[in-house]
Amino acid sequence: MTDSIDDELLRSAFNGEIPEIERGDDRIEDAPHQKRGRKKKPRKPLSSDLPLMQVYEDNPKKTVDAIIGVLKKDGGLYERNGACRPVYSEAEGGVTFEQATVHSITYAVHSLVQPYVVKEDSDGDPYDRRIALPERPAAMYLALPEMRDLPAVAGVTTAPLLRENGDIVTAAGHDPVSKMYVDNCPDIASRVPARPTKEQAKSALRRLREPLTGFPFEDAKTAPDEDGIRRVDLETLPGMDESCALNILMTTVCRASLHLSPGGMCSAPENSGSGSGKGKFVRLSCEIAFGRQPAAAVAGADVTELDKRLVAMVIAAQPAILIDNVNSQALKSDQLASAITENPSRFRPLGTSNDVIVTCKSMIFVNGNGLSTSEDLSRRFIHTKFNAHIEEADSRPFKGDLLAEVKDRREELLIAALTIWRWGRQSKPDAGLPIGSFGQWSRWVRDPLLALGCKDPALRIREAKQIDASKEATRAVFELWWARHPSKDNPSSPYKTEPVSAADLDFEVKELLRGDRKGISTRFYSTRLTSMTGTYAAGFVLHAAEKVGAEKSKAGRLYHLEMTAQHPDRQKTRKPADADASPPVNSAPEPAANRWEDAI
Repeated sequence: MTDSIDDELLRSAFNGEIPEIERGDDRIEDAPHQKRGRKKKPRKPLSSDLPLMQVYEDNPKKTVDAIIGVLKKDGGLYERNGACRPVYSEAEGGVTFEQATVHSITYAVHSLVQPYVVKEDSDGDPYDRRIALPERPAAMYLALPEMRDLPAVAGVTTAPLLRENGDIVTAAGHDPVSKMYVDNCPDIASRVPARPTKEQAKSALRRLREPLTGFPFEDAKTAPDEDGIRRVDLETLPGMDESCALNILMTTVCRASLHLSPGGMCSAPENSGSGSGKGKFVRLSCEIAFGRQPAAAVAGADVTELDKRLVAMVIAAQPAILIDNVNSQALKSDQLASAITENPSRFRPLGTSNDVIVTCKSMIFVNGNGLSTSEDLSRRFIHTKFNAHIEEADSRPFKGDLLAEVKDRREELLIAALTIWRWGRQSKPDAGLPIGSFGQWSRWVRDPLLALGCKDPALRIREAKQIDASKEATRAVFELWWARHPSKDNPSSPYKTEPVSAADLDFEVKELLRGDRKGISTRFYSTRLTSMTGTYAAGFVLHAAEKVGAEKSKAGRLYHLEMTAQHPDRQKTRKPADADASPPVNSAPEPAANRWEDAI
């Protein structure tokens, strides 16, 4: 009570006496509105249809460790340039991989467990409370690749996986041996002969050739069918272009299981090649191998644009990549060369300054009219040429829908390809000409086809190297150099030119070195010659040496050509027992007949 209250009123209210009322905490305890002696009801344990995962608000490391344990076991995540997950793409016609995000990690965690935190009530007693996974630990999980320990994925395939011993695997999901993700692969392993004979392999090859008879391979022997349409004559051996096409088809089937393989290149004449069937052949090969079409893109205006598109498709881990409409140019791309012969390869995605290292198991195709390869791409592609030998190639008559027919026969044609492959793995036929980087591919694809009567695509690769534009330019430089700088005072060395500095090089030789470059500096020629030192071309090799004596004070180096033992003029003067003599390459005689049964 306060002093302002009238004492008389208080006495009358309490019969003349004012009681003593205690003030303070005890008063609150004894206040009438408090529920005295009420027992606290125990909280019910947190219930969930999913296992519980504790989130530690004061220790994000422990939370990330818990996320790692959950997602490593059943999260459906894989490692490919970061955490990624398989998703179905309607545009791609099958499974592809996309990079995981904070939101996809949150979704994956909540699909497997119920996150919760431990809180305290007003009495300081702990209790559990459901929460949504905070973004911070999800982001930390994505930023720690060394901690995730997810299975690596090399790519996606809908073709069977093949083993060195001849086994065939079609089980769906991630294959830990090849690191490939198998999606919607037909279960045909038991239908491939366990120990195919050569006769079965020959029959399988004929079945593979049947859908290709309508393609205008440049050197194919053709005959009219009952409708008057000219088709490849199956009674003759495949020519070089059909052989290269069969190698491309077989490579597509085996690509997911090969460490490295060459790509497939389809070209046609520059002005009359449109509609000759290049793209259809690529799609036919992919339909047989994968049952789906390749991821396609045009080359773009320059090499930089091509590289950007290629990197994006390689990272997406598609079964096949088609670079289309590379017309009237010599193909050149360091990224493309790396994707074919380096596994894993280093790429730089668009919009980033950091390189990523990924495995490329995609079958790479390049199509175009007037298409050739430059620099070191020649040996990285199996090149088949299409030529309808008419001005309007797309005016040729066709019967039926070839791709629809192949789709209906996919399993039959796939079994035929695998029969040839398994026969090759078990019989181990003689090897053809060596092709650098592709030893496994040669044993799996090229050698079985070679033993069944196809021509060796290594010969086409050598041909491509001979017509490589950059190498042709080097040959022209060396041949003119040899004519303009003969040896003057050294008759004992008739196979060498006079040493000359870059500044004293013949004017026309300089013009060839410059090519179509504009605005070059005075140091261009010395830099160019330094980079060419040690180059072999046209039967010559370029050497360089530092100047000596009175010439030493002058800047630069001296260069000279030396005629090699492979030059025709040098071979004319060589003795029969010349130590430089090399055994002839591939001296086996050609078959006398070109009939299928006779040559086999």
